Amino acid sequence: MADAPMSALAMRRARLAAATAGEEGTDVNEGTEPSNRAKKMRARPAAEEKEHLARSFSPLPTPPQHSPFPPSSPHRSVYTPTTSNSQWDPATRSMQCALQATEILLLRGLALLRVVRGSIYCAGARLTPSSACMRIYAPEVYPAAAIYAAPASEKGGAFPEHDAVLCITASSPGIERIASVCPLAGPDPFLQSTAAPRTFTILADADAFIVPQEWRACIDEIQCASTPKVLVRGPKNAGKSSLAKLLLNALLSTHRFVAFLDLDMGQPEFGPPGFVALHVFDAHQEPGVFGPAWCLARVPLRAHFLGDISPREEPAQYSASVAALLRYFSTELHIYKDESQVLRCLHVEPSSTKTQRTPTTMPLIVNTHGWSKGLGADLVDAAARALGPSHVFALAEQAGLCAWHDTVYAREIQDTRRRTVNAAEVRQLDLLAYLHATQLPRPAMCIAPCWDFTPLLERRPYVVDLRTGLAGGISILPLGAPVVERFALLALNGSLAALVARTPARSTHSDPWRAALSQGTTLPSHAFGLVLLRSIDEQRGALHMLTPLSPDMLAAYLDAECTSLGLVKGALELPIWASLDQQAYADAVQQRPTEPGQLLAGVPRYQVPYLAWPTELLAQGAIGARPRKVRRNVMRRAHAK
Repeated sequence: MADAPMSALAMRRARLAAATAGEEGTDVNEGTEPSNRAKKMRARPAAEEKEHLARSFSPLPTPPQHSPFPPSSPHRSVYTPTTSNSQWDPATRSMQCALQATEILLLRGLALLRVVRGSIYCAGARLTPSSACMRIYAPEVYPAAAIYAAPASEKGGAFPEHDAVLCITASSPGIERIASVCPLAGPDPFLQSTAAPRTFTILADADAFIVPQEWRACIDEIQCASTPKVLVRGPKNAGKSSLAKLLLNALLSTHRFVAFLDLDMGQPEFGPPGFVALHVFDAHQEPGVFGPAWCLARVPLRAHFLGDISPREEPAQYSASVAALLRYFSTELHIYKDESQVLRCLHVEPSSTKTQRTPTTMPLIVNTHGWSKGLGADLVDAAARALGPSHVFALAEQAGLCAWHDTVYAREIQDTRRRTVNAAEVRQLDLLAYLHATQLPRPAMCIAPCWDFTPLLERRPYVVDLRTGLAGGISILPLGAPVVERFALLALNGSLAALVARTPARSTHSDPWRAALSQGTTLPSHAFGLVLLRSIDEQRGALHMLTPLSPDMLAAYLDAECTSLGLVKGALELPIWASLDQQAYADAVQQRPTEPGQLLAGVPRYQVPYLAWPTELLAQGAIGARPRKVRRNVMRRAHAK
């Protein structure tokens, strides 16, 4: 009797096992036949595995002297601004608030926090007068910022009866106008209409994120670990991202540099989807972060573009990319003798070259995806083995974790927000906020994020020459279905792609487009971020792009690394809201009471493909207007017999 054919899931797991069974030094771009590498696999005995895991955990010292959380107080009251405890300065658009240690200040909107006297706590970050300003992004679909004051041993100056004085400055970076291009976060996400002339509101009652006591004790212990490498894992909606950002803020209170490795391709915290990325935060520039992911995009230090929101299609490449990022962290960042060494890795010129007597270790936080069963659990296990974590936070009980030490099982936090957004809507907000950004923060550089929500159809693009500007070529990843070469430009036009750095390969084609597309689909060693290919000029050999990435930053990196720019297209889809002009957007959200316009960017609306319009706005159906349906279970169980 013939053997039953292997299912698609079993094939992917076999490819993952083959990729993780080879030599640890294998590069991302190196390839070995899975069948040959699978023969080298040997299962590690359970006793040996437990001994290996036990060695990877270091004992925890005593709790830290300065905890990132305020002392517990059963009688804490909500702060209410009055003339005796606050002062508004219209000239600087700032407000000084004096807090008692028994009060909690609830903040909604956009603001910059600066401590005038004493110290305060916010989302795990401990701020003092010497700290840099902390940016607060607290929209209606996200918990309000909860701010506490630490008990002060000495009081004086203005508001002498209070423990801490906080300066809250209004901030208008542009993200408050996201509702002008996308309604998913609400018509007024940051409540700017009710806060004017301020950009923030101090609330008397709100759904603030209160850190569970179980998390506080464990984060206090992690702060004291000599070389903390923390892995956060768990199922979807368990609070992994919230915990990871709390850990980041807490470690920034005791370390200048903290690394954050984001392995969640579908819901990353500091960039658009489709990447696994390594970020480094500098406490001298950012003492903490607070806000949803679509407000926190930044340029990664190192990243790999996999082109999809899940590693389901390419698990072996995902594991290889994770291993490459961990290898880079271990060799370049984990242990450093002076801060100038780290700054040079961040492509920042150090102001001094003072050498420390003893080497310093940089903490690392690893945030994983919520695919916690089957192949997804195997991928997280492979990342954990490559990392060798000192601590593991498991936010839900999972099989196979009984051997891990220092594991925390945290309760789920109840969410009572008035508005909520699901994972798909968060991805759309991520992409739209990223594409509309005009300036992104970079590692160890004091660059404030800025946004411009002029419709993308009205923005002036970069015109990039194919021969000189994209010498690294163009690749289309075979995700879902491969693209025939003669349809490649049609697939690229109007799509999202990643800007990457790689060494150009020689081509014998005289046609520049065929030469660029002949680079192959091998993933590059470093990805910068996303671009929107708004149009392609085939005759002139040029591409029109929109991207928040700075041309000066790209040029400096390419010159330093002696590489060229290339493009890689994956399976990321452009949100429908990015394809609309102001008139079409107003029609789509039904803000126009009169008859809707008949043109979109100068084209009759019924001729615009791939846009589904409400029947009351468009009588004729557009080409490709029906939702796309994808079947992943083509092989039924009956067919496998």
